[in-house]
Amino acid sequence: MGDQHDFQMPFQIGQVLAGKYEILELIGVGGIGFVVAANHVDLGEKVALKFLRPDALSNAEAVGRFAREARASVQIKSEHVARVFDVGQLPDGAPFIVLEYLEGQDLGAVLDECGALPIKVAVEYVLQTCEALASAHARGVVHRDVKPENLFLTRPAQGMDVIKVLDFGISKVALTGSSFESRHPLAETTMAMGSPTYMSPEQVRASHDIDARTDIWSLGCVLYELLTGRPAFDAPSLTQISAAILERHPPSLRLACPAAPPGLEAVVKHCLAKDPRGRFQNVGELAIALHPYGPQRGQLSVERCCSLLRGAGLSQRSFELSSAFPLSLPELGYSPSSSLEFVPSTPTLESPMTFNPAATAPARKWFAALGLLGLLGLASAVVVVRSSGTPPARAQLGAPAPNARAAVSAVASAPGQAAMLPEPPSTPGSDEAMREPPAWEPAAAAVTPPPVAPLPDRLAPSTAPASAAATDTAVTDTAAARPSSAASTVAARRRPSLPTPKPKPAASPKPATTVAGEPDIGF
Repeated sequence: MGDQHDFQMPFQIGQVLAGKYEILELIGVGGIGFVVAANHVDLGEKVALKFLRPDALSNAEAVGRFAREARASVQIKSEHVARVFDVGQLPDGAPFIVLEYLEGQDLGAVLDECGALPIKVAVEYVLQTCEALASAHARGVVHRDVKPENLFLTRPAQGMDVIKVLDFGISKVALTGSSFESRHPLAETTMAMGSPTYMSPEQVRASHDIDARTDIWSLGCVLYELLTGRPAFDAPSLTQISAAILERHPPSLRLACPAAPPGLEAVVKHCLAKDPRGRFQNVGELAIALHPYGPQRGQLSVERCCSLLRGAGLSQRSFELSSAFPLSLPELGYSPSSSLEFVPSTPTLESPMTFNPAATAPARKWFAALGLLGLLGLASAVVVVRSSGTPPARAQLGAPAPNARAAVSAVASAPGQAAMLPEPPSTPGSDEAMREPPAWEPAAAAVTPPPVAPLPDRLAPSTAPASAAATDTAVTDTAAARPSSAASTVAARRRPSLPTPKPKPAASPKPATTVAGEPDIGF
């Protein structure tokens, strides 16, 4: 923007225009226009109003450019293009455009204050610009005046730096089927068709065959200046600048910016090819080449570029990266080791340079081999653990246990529980021990069951025991007097480790207790 102190607005601060825009302040002044901040009275929204300077209203060419900017900007739907909300006219017929209000500064001012930018920051700004231009090119709009002053840096509520592309006033709207309409010869309006420092060779020659590749040239100039802090082509006069653009190459990028990788320098050279057929053929290809040198979040801009151009039928390229490794570029082509495959060819009209993404087969083989080795290692570890593991400790068969015989006898005497005893392991001589009773174990005395009094007739069908207490007593006495065969078997199997007990006399059977009359049946 130009000097605001020497410019006088045709209206006053606080004046309401078109019945709804209250003028707040002057934001900036350009060559043919100026911008003010205004408040929408009905909505309470802050907007920006762009006007033509009073001395430019008589220039039909300038008025046509102004109207074309509004038409071109409203067609482009991108978060990286300043949105157009409305258009209007002042009472004297002067047109104006209502734009979204942006807080920040353009990259020209940033370069004046900070000088060269870090590589990742500069690449990210250019990737966002590529996304905006992809939206424009997909709709047939060529900007033709890409420069740092038209790239506005703002920071919305999310806190991320966002580039907004401004000033489509000299854009070529291909949807109309014509270039910039003017009654004047194009050679006489070369200054109006772009900024000399960033104009492509075809613009310098005032060629009518200007397409999207002229914006790619300008992007190369902008990236060079963001990385080095100085223009790619600079000279004291317009004639010398034009000659440098047509005949010379810019100074080496790595001499002015030693930190720049060789691949990034090759990308800039590719943008600045004198012949449009030797450049990137669309901003999608440029974005793919720049992606490895920017931040990871720049991948979203690359994907959007390719998607927009593919949807418009301007490119068949798609972008899918599993990782971003720096590319290695020779003088005229890439030889990357990442998932991008560059297919160099002689820059001709029939076979322009193209970038093709390809999957990395060697990388997939390495991943498969590593996975197989991991499975083998896991299987080996399982085998080693199982082979070295010890079985749980078992109780010694010969270790005496307190009240062992009593417990075995009680279990053996319970009906239906002898089968639940665990089968001990077979030892030599166990069969003989089972067939021959041990010498130290006395023979079980024959026990004659006591006589049971007959039940009365009215109780004959009942099978209930005479008394729970009496039955328990009888069973206990009987078990003590007559060891069961299961108890004898278990005792015989434990014989080798048990001490020899003293013989005990056989218990005499106790007579069953009866009561005169009807027996107590526990009712």
